[in-house]
Amino acid sequence: MSQSKSSDAVYPDLRHIDTGCGELPAQQPEPTQIAPPPRGLLPSLVVLVAFAALGYIALATPTVAEAPAPDAEAKTEAPAGDQAVAGGPPPAMPISVAEVIGREVTEYKEFSGRLRAVEDVQIRPRVSGMIDAVHFNEGDIVEKGVNLFTIDRRPFQANLNRMDALVATARAALNLAASDLKRARSLFKDKAVSARELDERINAHAAAEAAVKAAEAQRELAQLDLEYAEVKAPITGRVG
Repeated sequence: MSQSKSSDAVYPDLRHIDTGCGELPAQQPEPTQIAPPPRGLLPSLVVLVAFAALGYIALATPTVAEAPAPDAEAKTEAPAGDQAVAGGPPPAMPISVAEVIGREVTEYKEFSGRLRAVEDVQIRPRVSGMIDAVHFNEGDIVEKGVNLFTIDRRPFQANLNRMDALVATARAALNLAASDLKRARSLFKDKAVSARELDERINAHAAAEAAVKAAEAQRELAQLDLEYAEVKAPITGRVG
């Protein structure tokens, strides 16, 4: 008993441990409480921060004496007629204004092409010869049947005259053959000529008729050659 009291006196914070009950759990420390700030401290801090900001602004802003002078070379004169204010916005750009007019517009398209006539005729002479005259100018509008060229007509006219003579000769021979045939028939009735002689007269008359037709055909050819000496327009159009 005396031993335990002495230990309590030496270690006052220790508690007596009973061997019969076992060890007791350690005492939990009590939570600490933060003391509230004294009254009037928060407004003082706000006023202090405001004064510090004002002082920084005053130090950062240059005074009139310290401000740099404007560069004289950078100054530009305002154009005549413009009342521009220094440091103001730039003048507006000029624009053009036009009135919109409503009207009908015909749409068309352009294409490259080649023009060609509806009728194209190549004119060639049907007879050969020297050209005496040209009766048109390049690019003229000519009517159908108009004379364009004239070839030398004299050779064709001479040939036509010769054919006229042959036709006249053939017709004279035909007249003679017709008279002989008429006489032979009359004599044959009187038994003055034989039948053979009558047949000869009949054949001579037929040959004379054929000769007349041949001469007339040759004359027609000569007449055509004379007409072909004038080259005429087959259609109406522009000649070139």
